[in-house]
Amino acid sequence: MAMPNTRNHSGKNTRTKPWVRARRIMLAVAFLAFVVPCMILVGLKVFSERNLEGHIASIRAEGYPAALEELPPWQERILPSPEGEGEADATAAQLYLQAFETLDRANDPHPLDNLRDILTQLGQEGTLPAEKLQEIEKELAANTEALALLHQGAGLPSGKYQPEYAKGWDMVLPHVPGTRRAFLLLRAEAVDATFKQEPERACTALLAAMALLRPLQQEPLLASQGARTACIELMLDILGNALKRLTFTEEHLARLQGAFQFIPVREALSNALVTERVLGIQAYAYPPLLATGDEDWRGGDDAAPLLEVSSSLGVFVPDRKRYFGGMEELIAGIRLPYPDARKIFDRVAERIDPRYRRRLETATGQPRRNRHHHHAPLPSFSKILVRYNPLPLQAAQNEAYLGQCAAAIALERYRVAQGTLPEQLDLLAPAYLAVPPVDPFDFQPLRYLIKDQGYILYSVGLNGVDDGGVPGENPGLGDLVFQVQR
Repeated sequence: MAMPNTRNHSGKNTRTKPWVRARRIMLAVAFLAFVVPCMILVGLKVFSERNLEGHIASIRAEGYPAALEELPPWQERILPSPEGEGEADATAAQLYLQAFETLDRANDPHPLDNLRDILTQLGQEGTLPAEKLQEIEKELAANTEALALLHQGAGLPSGKYQPEYAKGWDMVLPHVPGTRRAFLLLRAEAVDATFKQEPERACTALLAAMALLRPLQQEPLLASQGARTACIELMLDILGNALKRLTFTEEHLARLQGAFQFIPVREALSNALVTERVLGIQAYAYPPLLATGDEDWRGGDDAAPLLEVSSSLGVFVPDRKRYFGGMEELIAGIRLPYPDARKIFDRVAERIDPRYRRRLETATGQPRRNRHHHHAPLPSFSKILVRYNPLPLQAAQNEAYLGQCAAAIALERYRVAQGTLPEQLDLLAPAYLAVPPVDPFDFQPLRYLIKDQGYILYSVGLNGVDDGGVPGENPGLGDLVFQVQR
């Protein structure tokens, strides 16, 4: 059988011309050089976005907010208004805001700084010269309107402030510095009444000062909790001075004792970290904000395009994993007793920044600011977690201070009733104190010493060593001491 003739009888050459082959090669190279990278970039962008969406979905599945607009309803859910508060014509928070505005009317960039210096001197020296007392009286007379609003608010339902969560990182919190200034004014009023031997006015001023902190008590913001705990620490000298110089009645002391029944700050700090995590999500969604988390990185004001592109390429995916994993540990860990919380926060800090241990200030237990900035090509936002390391100490100190104040007032109630001080704190319960305070640093009973005509209440503090009621030169050394010396 003959084979078919497959030759091209047209006489044309069917071989591919060289220039056609070259064009095809060029097109293939162009495809590989441009189209494939574009496809890879698109794939990386989708991967990065889905990675962030996965973290967000996991957070929402646990009932937590993951976007700025979710913060107000979440706050209302975790902090429902007390029954009947909505029926009140006004709340304390509303009047306090008016008082803050009154204090700011003078357009003084440093209002009441003179009072702050005078009260610092009182804490250091235990007394004040006549001219300083006259300056306090003058400042109080200049701020009678604000004082009236603060005292009026003390008798109203607490209410809440309304932070502008929608502004995210640009959120302004005028009620935080306002609270600090108003608290300073009320402390000064208590000092004025104390030196003038007016126990009723001193008691009222102390009660108004503590009532001022109510709207901040559970506000889920670190700035708010920082202000609240700082104010309680500042109250120690003022209360001690009043107990030293005045003779309060049982009624006065019972009212004061009720004012120091605060919810432990640990829960509020946990909720504040939830808010911080929402701001972290905003930073990962808008990459130019990522530089705010890394104090060591110096990218300059023109780094936004670099951060945007890097985020699209998925470069920050590992950093996100460190951040969200660490934040989850911190949110749960801050609710634990101090020793357990301390371990968790240190573990997270060491995992985020291996140099953390070397950067510790051994005297204070706080991380030292790095003075030798490295020049990493991109920021690590997860380093912001190291900034939260002081929170366990803040919570424990706050509990110790509140315990000292409550115990001191109970001791005074016992003294009024019995004519002498008890030999030990256990004798205060249950008539004058439901449960004797426990030192949050080592879980032992709060230390109590009778000294001359007064007494000392102290916690072992950060170093965990009983120094016999001797304070240190800084928060990392010595005991946390509250003393009343008549």
